[in-house]
This record gives sequence, C-alpha cells and structure tokens, in this order.
Amino acid sequence: MKKIGITFGGGGGFISYYCGIAKYIQKNYDTSNLYFAGSSAGVVSAFLLAINYDIDTAHKQFITPWFQIAKKNYWFAPNSIVSYDLFPTMYSLFKKMFYQKKFLKKIQHRLFIFTTNLDLTKKCFDTYHSMSDVRKIMCCSCALPGVFSSGIGLKYKHNTKFMDGSFPTGVSCLTPNNDINWIPISLTLLGVSDPNFFLLPATLLTWVIADPNINDYLYHLGYQHASKIDLSQIKHLKIQNKFDK
Repeated sequence: MKKIGITFGGGGGFISYYCGIAKYIQKNYDTSNLYFAGSSAGVVSAFLLAINYDIDTAHKQFITPWFQIAKKNYWFAPNSIVSYDLFPTMYSLFKKMFYQKKFLKKIQHRLFIFTTNLDLTKKCFDTYHSMSDVRKIMCCSCALPGVFSSGIGLKYKHNTKFMDGSFPTGVSCLTPNNDINWIPISLTLLGVSDPNFFLLPATLLTWVIADPNINDYLYHLGYQHASKIDLSQIKHLKIQNKFDK
C-alpha cells in the first residue's frame, strides 16, 4: 500500500491558520494511516493530527491561551511565540494536555519535525524519547532568529543548538527522504496574495495573534482555504472520527 503524508510549511504566526486547515482534514478524511511533517508554524498542526487530538479543543484550550500568555509576558516586543523563551511559561499547559504515553507511541516514525543546524543544514527528527523531548524539538523548529527566538539557535540537549526549521528557506514545505508520497501545505500554495493575508507581517507580533478575534479569524480562514488543497489521495471518513485525549 502506498504511504501518504501531509507536510506543513512555515508561516510566521499563522499557526491558527494551519490548524484550521488541519481541522478540515481531520473532519473530512481518514488520517489513521497518514504520516505528518512540519517545520516552524506548521509543526503544531502536524503534531495535533499525528496524535489524533481534537483540533477544535486544541484551538480553544491550548493555542488561544498560549498566545495570551505570550502577550502577557512579551507585551513590549515580538520576542517569542514558540521558543524556549516562552515554553517555560506555558510548560504546565502543554504538559497537562499532551504528556501521555499513548501520544508518544503514536508519533514514533510517523511525525517528522524539521529544524535547522547552525550551519544551515537540515535536521529531521522522527524518534522521540519523551513528550518533553517532543516539546523541545518543537521549540527549536519554531525558533526564528530575532523574531520568535531572542538568540541564534535554541539548545536542545548536550549543548546542541537548532534554529527554525524553515530558516532560511521561507514558508516552503520540507519532506523527509523516504518512500512516503507527501502532500504539501504552505502559504505559497494557498495564495499568499489573497487580500485576506494582509495580516501576514503583523502575525509576527505577539500582541496581534494574541487577539482572540484575529486568532479565530485565521483559524476559520484556514478551514475555508483547505478546499483548495488536492487531497484526492486520502480516503474520506466513513464514520465520525473518535479523538484521543
């Protein structure tokens, strides 16, 4: 049987937008045998789909509160969103929702997270020792220097540092070198010239995406735009999906 995967590209603060797309996929397609990959802003959606977590619930109980924490702690500058600067602040939220052995089991060799080495070569992770390990790698994948990270590279472990997985290639999708047929999802493929994307530069500002109205707007916009994606390789759902929590 041919292996199918979905890979999400980068996108600044468009995390909610990608999650809207992920919700559309989760609602209409069978994701049980799919593989997922992501870098930068796309890594959150890839992670949620891989663990089969209800994305509506994650949007309300994880992403929205997380951005509000960012606003509270970084009201003066767009210093951090998904980086080591912020994660210690929202550690309890991530731990409460996602630190479960069943989630760790689901993502082994099925969730591919891209980071960038300091020499600008790529590093792809698909094996994880703990959910803490996953969290740290997600941090690194989103650590865009000077925007979502206050320094050049975030420490993973053993003094190894990584940067944003989409740096410096932009929002284009990355794919592992394997036998999986990947479906790319990125802002460039979905029409970054759309008038609704006037928020793109502004989403680099923590206080902008922390606004619940903007956050919800991007989420629903992503859901609407998902119909543009060719998902013909994926089977439609025959019965309602049961989520893991």
